[in-house]
Amino acid sequence: MAGTRHGSTSRRLRFVSAAFVACCLLEGTSFVGNGSLPMLPKLPKSRALSQTQLAATPSQRVAYAAVVQVQVKEGQEENFLEASLQNARKSKGEPLNQRFDVLQQRDSPGNFALVEIYRNADGPAGHKETLHYQQWRDDVADMMAVPRTAVQYDTVFPGKATDYHPATLMLERSQGAADVDVTHVVVKVKPGAEKAFKKATRANAMESVKEYGNLRFDVLQSVDDPTDFLLIEVYRTAADAAKHKNTQHYLEWRSTVAFMMAEPREGKKYVTHFPSVPAAWKVAEGVI
Repeated sequence: MAGTRHGSTSRRLRFVSAAFVACCLLEGTSFVGNGSLPMLPKLPKSRALSQTQLAATPSQRVAYAAVVQVQVKEGQEENFLEASLQNARKSKGEPLNQRFDVLQQRDSPGNFALVEIYRNADGPAGHKETLHYQQWRDDVADMMAVPRTAVQYDTVFPGKATDYHPATLMLERSQGAADVDVTHVVVKVKPGAEKAFKKATRANAMESVKEYGNLRFDVLQSVDDPTDFLLIEVYRTAADAAKHKNTQHYLEWRSTVAFMMAEPREGKKYVTHFPSVPAAWKVAEGVI
């Protein structure tokens, strides 16, 4: 009787094993060899590719940065500056604001740049609802020589919106404009070169912020046109900015990105009215 039960059990096991193998073959399971455990089925290539693409899909913006370009009528420079300083002081107190820089172009004093950086999308939207913004908008309306323009950017370097926050609580001094050297470098790369340019420029920025005379080296990429970049280079003095051009990391960057340029780079020098304390321009300690 025991032998009969054993033989019946063996036949049932062979039947179950055969059924299991057939099922595995249908599912795409492979076996390493006789007596080996089955290997798990591999994902179809198309499915694996879609998962890789999904992982590489960019998430929402890291920072909400806007650079507003302003050209005022001749003779309105001081009036515009005063109105913009009042707006900047109050805007910097908004809970989501990281920076609100007021800059005046050195070789064309009728041109201004306002650099506004917020932590998320609620920041810019909320700013437009504030009384100080609405007052500024009304006050400067008749001062405009041409309509204002704004470019929306995300950050490449530093890596977080909070890294843009000034390293000091004091943002102004009684002497007026800060005696620092600020350059906005406008860059347009060839389509398809965006990723390589970002990699090379991030590496250059990471070394540049270590320079003795450097205060910050921001790299921004346009949200609407990813081939457009803005480099914000801030040095203690013009001499420090000139020394940067002789560093090994700058020379390597210049050589690396030369073929990526869709058009020559353009640099604009600015007077820094807000913040007017050099320490308020210093990049966050954790970035270096």
